[in-house]
Amino acid sequence: MRRAVFSLLGILLIVTALAGIAISASGIVILWQVERSIKAGANETLTLLATTLQTTSDGLAVAARSLTQTDSALISLTTAIETAGDSVDETLPLIDTLTNVTTREIPRTITTSQQALRSAQASAQIIDTTLATLTSLPLINVRGYDSSRPLSRSLADLARSLDPIATSLASMEQSLLASKANLTAIGVSTEEIAGDISEIRASLTQAKQVIGDYESVVATLRQEVQVAQNSLPALLDQIAWGITIAFVWLGLTQIGLLMQGLEMLGLEFTRSKREKV
Repeated sequence: MRRAVFSLLGILLIVTALAGIAISASGIVILWQVERSIKAGANETLTLLATTLQTTSDGLAVAARSLTQTDSALISLTTAIETAGDSVDETLPLIDTLTNVTTREIPRTITTSQQALRSAQASAQIIDTTLATLTSLPLINVRGYDSSRPLSRSLADLARSLDPIATSLASMEQSLLASKANLTAIGVSTEEIAGDISEIRASLTQAKQVIGDYESVVATLRQEVQVAQNSLPALLDQIAWGITIAFVWLGLTQIGLLMQGLEMLGLEFTRSKREKV
């Protein structure tokens, strides 16, 4: 009975030892296969990540250049708008001067001229009457005098011809006032546009700062990915060799268990003479 128990235990030890050795051997084989797969997958992943980071860096660089170009365009636009606003500011006094000339000075001059013409017309009537009388005398021949176009009538016509000018100047006053109002509105609009552009430029400056921060982060990540690509294969090899050594140690421990099981089955291993004595 005791012999049967020892034989059964020996068989169990042998089976366990063989299973342990098989597990160690297969574990070593599978480990290096898995290690190669992990290394290839990790390298592919890191390469893809490096490519993605490079693309992101290029995109950020393009965005930064676009923002710089936009900022330059806005500077040019601001200069143009400010120039237009200065032109409007310079034009407003000119319109005031034109308004003063057309509504005050020229009408005053026309009125003065018409008064002078009417005064001259009264004198001209006397002259026309005198010349007509002299012309009617048979003994006096006045040459160059046309009684069909008396001087007083010509002066009256000339005075009346100035009336449309006053009417035109009155209508011009309305146009000048409307132009002044429009220019004033344009000046206000240019100031508002310049303010909006300043706010946009401030936003662009903030966006450029954010892009600069992102570029720094991406550059740091690219460096870390490069370090990982360089160090990961060696690290995986070290881990695989460590696990391999553990499997070898496990297999070696199973040899002793196998020998013990065989001894329990009655197999005697050669011993030295000193041990036999």
